[in-house]
This record gives sequence, structure tokens and C-alpha cells, in this order.
Amino acid sequence: MNEVHYYMTHPKREISSLVIGIYHKGKRYKVPSGESVITKYWNPKKQRAKESYDYQECSYLNNRLSDIDTSCREVLQELSLKLIVPTTFEMN
Repeated sequence: MNEVHYYMTHPKREISSLVIGIYHKGKRYKVPSGESVITKYWNPKKQRAKESYDYQECSYLNNRLSDIDTSCREVLQELSLKLIVPTTFEMN
């Protein structure tokens, strides 16, 4: 089963980069997302930024994460159809 999750690299800092956790054919890959979030606005259960008047960038970030999620799932589906299990190096 293919899964895509987002994690903060430094949850105790004020701002943290987000990493994409990808699960594909029993393997786990960690890929940098290129995005960061103010940690107090991160919802780990929803894996999205909390909407707040004080954090107006949350809409952009959440839309960007949705786009990344869609792209990852499309690539994973393509790999599954071709019966390819990529190496960690290829995923980065």
C-alpha cells in the first residue's frame, strides 16, 4: 500500500522543515519537501497547518502539501504499474 505522510524535522524549534515520509511496497523513504512551518501551527494528526489569522501562509502551505501529495501518489501508482521498487537514492 502506498502512503504519504508529513513530519516536522525539528518539532521543538519555532520553525521546522517538513519531510515527506513515503511508504511503498514495504519500504519507507524520507524525502525533503522544501517547505517549512511554524511549529505551533502544525497539526500532526491532519498533517496540515492550522488555519489562523496570525498565520496567513497556512492556506498556501496546505495547498502546496496537497499538490505534493497528489504528485507523490501519481508517481507511486506509476511505479506500481511498472513493478518498480526504487532505491532510496532514486527517491531523492
